[in-house]
Amino acid sequence: MDSNEHARLEAQMLDIWFFVGVALLIYGIMIGCAGIYYISNPAPVVLTELNPSLWWGAILTVIGAVYIITSLKRRSGKIRAFDALHGANGAG
Repeated sequence: MDSNEHARLEAQMLDIWFFVGVALLIYGIMIGCAGIYYISNPAPVVLTELNPSLWWGAILTVIGAVYIITSLKRRSGKIRAFDALHGANGAG
């Protein structure tokens, strides 16, 4: 593998923040679903009407989506920059 192929593969790799975003998105959806369940079946605890699991589920889902979108935009920018420097086929 020459240096151009290695650089191209490196430009195509996903950031760690993509996987962090996926984890936050999954947890957010799970916690949000639990929050929706607890709206119809409230637990007998203090301040249950504030629905903290619903709020935290929404917050984690939004943060996860932002991380994923940002990571994918950064990745596509790296690939475009590589293609601009080395030509579209990687030979340059």
